[in-house]
Amino acid sequence: MSFQFLEVSRKNHVAWVRLHNPPLNVLTPDVMDEIVAAHRELAADDDVWMVALAGSGGKFFCNGLSPEYM
Repeated sequence: MSFQFLEVSRKNHVAWVRLHNPPLNVLTPDVMDEIVAAHRELAADDDVWMVALAGSGGKFFCNGLSPEYM
């Protein structure tokens, strides 16, 4: 499955789910829906033993919920 706001990779039984919603990696309903979909997909993969959630961009993980949706 491809995602608009996430980068998903697998290596050595670990799946990395990286937020990719520049510039602040804010959480919107669409981003949260993709996180749920990615975790459902990864839960069905017997080769994945762990899922790590991370941010992309290097400065910080996530700036939180988008003020637009609060």
